[in-house]
Amino acid sequence: MHNRIGVVILLLKKYRLQNGWTQSQVAEMLNISERFYQSIEAGDRRPSYEKLNKLEDLFQTPQRVLL
Repeated sequence: MHNRIGVVILLLKKYRLQNGWTQSQVAEMLNISERFYQSIEAGDRRPSYEKLNKLEDLFQTPQRVLL
């Protein structure tokens, strides 16, 4: 796994847990399946640029932290 991708995956889980959200809740907010979100957190799939932007908005991260 590429280092940058690994960092993004760790950040996704960290931010999700800090907000007290389940994978299912985040998937619903992104309008994707829970299984797809699980595969993103597992590093098996990559979200689109649009979904990464939405994740930054959801987690209220500084611009381009996840990109």
